[in-house]
Amino acid sequence: MPDIWTTRRDHMKGFLQQLGAECGVEPRIIRPRDKEWTCHVDGPGWIGDIYLHDVRAIWTIPLINEVMLGCLIAGALLGIKLNRFTIRK
Repeated sequence: MPDIWTTRRDHMKGFLQQLGAECGVEPRIIRPRDKEWTCHVDGPGWIGDIYLHDVRAIWTIPLINEVMLGCLIAGALLGIKLNRFTIRK
């Protein structure tokens, strides 16, 4: 089921409720999710749960920080390496 990552979960929850979703309900698919941020969408084309997450929670996961730092360093080193081939003095 889809996860929505946003900085304004309360606004997204309101938008989903305006569209007919039932929010603040028990999760049907993945049980340990927070029921306050779970919405049920039951329609003719799709039935399921939507989970709202705070995007700022990503930075509390140490592995994500290490991966982001590694990508940043690798990108900088690659940029320096490619720059030596393209710029001749």
